[in-house]
Amino acid sequence: MKMLENEKIILESDTKEFILTTCRVRQEIKTGGNKQLKSILLEELDSCSIKYKSRLSILILGIVLALLGLVFNKPLDGAGITGIFIGIILGAIYYFTRSIVIYLSSKKEAITINAKSVGFEKSKELIDSVEEAKNNRYHLKK
Repeated sequence: MKMLENEKIILESDTKEFILTTCRVRQEIKTGGNKQLKSILLEELDSCSIKYKSRLSILILGIVLALLGLVFNKPLDGAGITGIFIGIILGAIYYFTRSIVIYLSSKKEAITINAKSVGFEKSKELIDSVEEAKNNRYHLKK
């Protein structure tokens, strides 16, 4: 990355996919043979948010199947046990496929970061760092 005048790196991910500097946030993703670069100047950054992404329908289906399995569970009948078992599996799938996503948005572009591996508290620290950098940048302009 070519640095702008008086620009310094504040924060950088281990994989170097995400960089926060005194002037901008930048994301470079390489998947397979494709590359994608997104850069937002701090002055243009409108919002930062952290959201949980999940498939609630999987959890609801799992609960319904487990309840049906309990209701229709009869001795020597595998249908009830099967419903309970599938319900538990769907509950586990729901739990393990939930993710935490950080959104950094401007009017024209959005940077999306999958933060499941770092957790909610580290995600909040990243948002705090971005807000602090934007605030410092704003005060430099005055």
